[in-house]
Amino acid sequence: MLPRLALRAVVSLAVLGSLAACTIVTVESEFLRRHAVPPDSLVAAWAAQQRASIQLPNLIVRRIEWRRVGPGLELRATIRNDGEKDTAGFAVMALVRRNTDPTGSPCLPLPDEAGLQGAPLLPRQSQRDFYLGAIENPGSVTLVTTVIVDPPTSAAPGGQIWESSELDNVRTKTWNCDAIGCVEQPGDPVPICPG
Repeated sequence: MLPRLALRAVVSLAVLGSLAACTIVTVESEFLRRHAVPPDSLVAAWAAQQRASIQLPNLIVRRIEWRRVGPGLELRATIRNDGEKDTAGFAVMALVRRNTDPTGSPCLPLPDEAGLQGAPLLPRQSQRDFYLGAIENPGSVTLVTTVIVDPPTSAAPGGQIWESSELDNVRTKTWNCDAIGCVEQPGDPVPICPG
């Protein structure tokens, strides 16, 4: 929280300290004080305006898809940068568990297969399809698949990319696959936790 004096200093510096600006700031502060507008709300409004003015990328897992390719299955995901800024390089991680966990535990056990792919920059308001791996000769199988874009690491718990939202970086879908192809099941199952 900025004290009132610091807020005045920031505003005064923002208008290059002109005398007229200082007078306006003092008059505005007095008006807000008289009308019982708490200084914290000024700071909160200023902070919200600053966050809104920062242009950030926003990586989203748009689609997960298993495709039948010969006797095997191929995993692809579509990642979109829905933000207002291009991203730097980032990673895309796939966690796959064959069949579902009958215990219904909140965090499914370590996956049978895991894939990690590095990705180049992704321009703002664009998307790209990623190949994330394959399973050879799986037969008929149910696959719970979690895809994480910009996954957390011990060095960067929020991921490598600073985004406008970290809440849409994970998507989980269940697919039933047989010799003919794969069908996505409705709903969003519990994500598979990495590690």
